[in-house]
Amino acid sequence: MAERNTHDGHRRRIMAKALSGDFESLEKHELVEVLLFNVLPRVNTNEIAHDLVDKFGSLHAMCNAEIKDLMSIKGVGLKTAEFLKMLPTYVKCYEFSYYRDDEVLANSEKAGEYCVKFFAGEDAEGVYALFLNINKGLIKKIKVNTGTVTAVHIDHKVILKHALETNAAFVILTHNHPSGVLMPSQNDITVTTNIAMMLSNVQTELIDHIIVSGNKYFSFRKENIKIYR
Repeated sequence: MAERNTHDGHRRRIMAKALSGDFESLEKHELVEVLLFNVLPRVNTNEIAHDLVDKFGSLHAMCNAEIKDLMSIKGVGLKTAEFLKMLPTYVKCYEFSYYRDDEVLANSEKAGEYCVKFFAGEDAEGVYALFLNINKGLIKKIKVNTGTVTAVHIDHKVILKHALETNAAFVILTHNHPSGVLMPSQNDITVTTNIAMMLSNVQTELIDHIIVSGNKYFSFRKENIKIYR
């Protein structure tokens, strides 16, 4: 097997592809190299990139790996491992920067597209709550909890606390199904009903519960699922 060495102009060639947006023509290890250029400017990153791809298989698995596992690769120190680990968070911040801080989520389609971005790259179930004013403008969004691949606990008290603090007129609940099943379970419906009833006691309306799986979403509101007894 030929030794994997960089050659003159290698970095410039790969960066030219990346800067042109031609990511589909880049191999997995070349994509990793582009990332490593930023933290290892004077190091031959070709072999390190190959080793990372060989061990983790994908960018998703690599960026969601434990710091210690990333550092098990020769040439990957703490600074590089931390850089790779924080990339999913950076990407989410980039995606949300498209929206205004007080984004109006007036319909299920707009809310669904917004909620999908919370769960990009997530392997475990998580729950977020969005608190809206009377015009359905976003006041605040919070992460309620993180669970396992198949379940997550929704803390009713946390949602109520923030609803009162923000004086929210409306709330949208959202959680994901990493399993790929988009439809709500009976437990999802029961929990949603209970939270809706709790919020109604403080004159706040739960206007939707959006379940996300991949790039798709299921909206209780759009599908006319009744969330009040």
